[in-house]
Amino acid sequence: MIRHALLLAIPAVLVGCGSVPARDSLESGPLSHAVAWRTCAPWDGPAVALVFAGDSVAAETPVRPYVEFRIDRSAELLSGQRVQFDGSGSDSGSAIICGATERCDPVKAELEFDTVAPPAAVTGRYRVMLMGAWVQGAFRARWLARQEMCG
Repeated sequence: MIRHALLLAIPAVLVGCGSVPARDSLESGPLSHAVAWRTCAPWDGPAVALVFAGDSVAAETPVRPYVEFRIDRSAELLSGQRVQFDGSGSDSGSAIICGATERCDPVKAELEFDTVAPPAAVTGRYRVMLMGAWVQGAFRARWLARQEMCG
């Protein structure tokens, strides 16, 4: 149901993507806004959160629908890396899709990072499995000025 709601929202998001990317926009693909921030892994080590949404993201919880990733590594270790999420949580982190309801579900996904050097934008490519089909594109995420104290 959540995946269905997000898949229905994708065409509307695509219409909203202009030819000039906004500061927090994806370069291509069905989701139009992306942000990143430093956070903590479950064991209190460093991690990075990334959120892709249809509306501008000003805080950690965007307007639904959105896809959220938590990569359980330091931002400084992500340049040139590919991170895969199997939909059940792993040592790499987690990927979830949050539709119009309160519920969020794990999804299979893959992120491939270009250069990650905060506070410069995070760029790369993504693939997310929605309703049995891969949705993919390139992203450019701005950093939110937020950092959790881990450990």
